Amino acid sequence: MATEGLQESETLASLKNESETLKSKLEEERAKLHDVELHQVADRVEALGQFVMKTRRTLKGHGNKVLCMDWCKDKRRIVSSSQDGKVIVWDAFTTNKEHAVTMPCTWVMACAYAPSGCAVACGGLDNKCSVYPLTFDKNENMASKKKSVAMHTNYLSACSFTNSDMQILTASGDGTCALWDVESGQLLQSFHGHAADVLCLDLAPSETGNTFVSGGCDKKAMVWDLRSGQCIQSFETHESDINSVRYYPSGDAFASGSDDATCRLYDLRADREVAIYSKESIIFGASSVDFSLSGRLLFAGYNDYTINVWDVLKGTRVSILFGHENRVSTLRVSPDGTAFCSGSWDHTLRVKKMSCCLREQTLILARDYIDLCLGTTRQSPSQSAEAMRSLAKEMEKQYQSKFNSLLHSFIATCGPDPSVNLKKVMEELVGDGILNWGRVVSLFTFTGLLARQLYAEGASIDCFKRLAETIADYLGGEKREWLIQNEGWEGFCKFFQTAKEVNQESTMKTALFAAAGVGIAGITFLLVR
Repeated sequence: MATEGLQESETLASLKNESETLKSKLEEERAKLHDVELHQVADRVEALGQFVMKTRRTLKGHGNKVLCMDWCKDKRRIVSSSQDGKVIVWDAFTTNKEHAVTMPCTWVMACAYAPSGCAVACGGLDNKCSVYPLTFDKNENMASKKKSVAMHTNYLSACSFTNSDMQILTASGDGTCALWDVESGQLLQSFHGHAADVLCLDLAPSETGNTFVSGGCDKKAMVWDLRSGQCIQSFETHESDINSVRYYPSGDAFASGSDDATCRLYDLRADREVAIYSKESIIFGASSVDFSLSGRLLFAGYNDYTINVWDVLKGTRVSILFGHENRVSTLRVSPDGTAFCSGSWDHTLRVKKMSCCLREQTLILARDYIDLCLGTTRQSPSQSAEAMRSLAKEMEKQYQSKFNSLLHSFIATCGPDPSVNLKKVMEELVGDGILNWGRVVSLFTFTGLLARQLYAEGASIDCFKRLAETIADYLGGEKREWLIQNEGWEGFCKFFQTAKEVNQESTMKTALFAAAGVGIAGITFLLVR
């Protein structure tokens, strides 16, 4: 028996050695593809300007450490969970508490909003994931309608609904992740592979995506196939626990935050780590990460009470955000990308407005309008995007013949890269030294028509990205001071309201030019010069 035991031990050792050999070979193959660093590729990309964010709302009500939070798709409501055993649904605009549930355990470490906004899920040291339906009746007892969906053998560390309210994904301290049917509570798929507690997970952003990423105490980040339950990619470059993972907005990469005081970016196509975000002065672990809507910024909450904002492309820190008085345990960017909320062990949540990152906001706005013109937009628009859509529609309707004439002339003379000629049009736009919101709207209107024409001619997706980048570089870069003087895109929203209120009896197009200070002659001159 002793001999047999020894042989078994030797066999196990040989398997471990074989596994390590295969890992080494895999790393060698990955290294062959490592021809250049991400920051070198982005060397010619314009650096981001000074980045400042102000706390607009502070949500107070938890009696202990805030551990997790999530945004509702309506961009207004937030759900948070705490060590005090409470789950609270907030109105981020008014700071009012709309719902509150006391869980049967403390340390509620996970919470998530359902895609419909009609339910929230939560769990923690009770080892369960419970779903609570939300109703308009504030006096109704939510606890009475609780549905226990998932049961693990150790604490629940994270949960997330899939693209419907009918399925939920959970991660646990028992080293597994699991997919559950919300209605029946049936286990649909389990995911085994982590060698220690799983601390975090994130679903791929695509509506048709069938993958998710998880991270844990075994220092591994693993990508899983929801359908097969198999791990399809694994990354092991961190030196300590992985506390947070988040997909890049395109779904082609993901970021991780770890107790080793670094955040890292992994490219799924290259199957390797492509960037490390760290500084010698940062010695505390990263507890939570999330991307801006465009993916250019990475927000990371740290145990030293700060939030560091990183330039994803250049790998540099562009800002440090203060305000919390204890560890930043969770943070999430709002669905429209205009704000983010952070939760802390100081018992509070803080909502910060991204009003000063003008180029970032301009890029998001340009992409939204171009996507609208191409018929590919999916997400609900921000307030500034709604205003731009409305005003540009009126602008196009009023001056359709002039825009078409300019468009035909532009197409006939532009080279292989239309964005180069678009820059010239923008310079012509303010050739008389005057820039106002009316001319900004005309720029978006023309770019949308141009994108529609190029799409009909079979232009690539990269072409439309460059058009949006050109607008962002010009308005958010060269004309940044003008935007600041006019209160940024918040000022544009105010202008939109003014345009509607100038004369209730007039049409929007008349009010638009009255408020903008751009007369009929001015806009005609603009389009034909």
